[in-house]
Parts: sequence; structure tokens; C-alpha cells
Amino acid sequence: MDSAAETVERELTILLRSARTQADRAARKLDARLDSSAYIALTRIADCGPMRAQTLAGRIGLDKSTVSRLVSTLAELGFVERVPDPDDGRAFQLRLTRDGAARLRAVREERRAELWRLLAAWSEEDRATFARLLTSFNNDGQALSTAKGPSADNGATARNTGPAPAGPDDADGPNT
Repeated sequence: MDSAAETVERELTILLRSARTQADRAARKLDARLDSSAYIALTRIADCGPMRAQTLAGRIGLDKSTVSRLVSTLAELGFVERVPDPDDGRAFQLRLTRDGAARLRAVREERRAELWRLLAAWSEEDRATFARLLTSFNNDGQALSTAKGPSADNGATARNTGPAPAGPDDADGPNT
């Protein structure tokens, strides 16, 4: 096996474990009853705008019943509200409440400040390269996870080599 692949696999395992811990910590700053799934759901709604629960389930990789329970909790705690779907009057979309958006924004700003401190010793070029490569890696991972079958893209996933996209509340860099 390629030693670079071994290193990437090992470092990704460490990164993912750390990311889960950080997302749990961020969720608990929002409310002690929340976990990483809630934080991830809230950030997807914040970054992508109102969406149906089924769409949210697909975007965060959870089944519909889990998301249904999660959305009920988030609504009870005042983070999200159900609003009519403009494309289908019978359906509802989820959107952040004003208070939920403000609370999430404060936690995300705190996380970004922590990230900035972590990257402060890096050169601007290194930070930009890291952001570009991480975005490309995540885009490829998304494409692979949504591909229809094991060889749907034949390894030819398009690479995004531009800067990391910013979400609506994220003027200072990659989404967190």
C-alpha cells in the first residue's frame, strides 16, 4: 500500500475523531441537550437555507426517522421552525429561527477563532493551499458518497481547485 495513503488514512481518522469531539462541544455550547448531529444539522440549514427534513437527512447522512426526532428537539429548543414549502403547499421546510441563527453564529465565530489560532503560525500561502486541498478532498468525497454504484465516476471526479466556498454567515473562510 502507498505510504501516503496510509498516512492520509491515519490522519483522517484522527481528524474525524477530533471533528466529532469539536462538534459535540459546539452543540453543547448551544444547549447541553444537543450533540454533534444537531450542530451539523444546524450548520447545514444555515449554509444551505431552508430545506425539507428529507433533504437535510441526505445532506448530513442520517435516516429520516433520526432527523425527524432531531428536528423535533431543535424546534422545541427554539433553533428551527417549520415553514410552508413554497414549491409544495402540502410540505414544510426547516429554517433557523432568528434566535437560533444568532446563537449558532456566535458558536461558529468562536470555533473559527480557535481555528485561526491553530493556523496562525502557518503562512498565508499554506492556509490557502490547505483550504483549497481540503475543499477539493471534501468535494471528491461527496461525489463518491453520492455516486450510483462503485464505479459511477471511474475515479474521474472533477476537482475544485478554487478557494473554499463561503456560506451565508461565513465571510471569513471555509464552512465549519
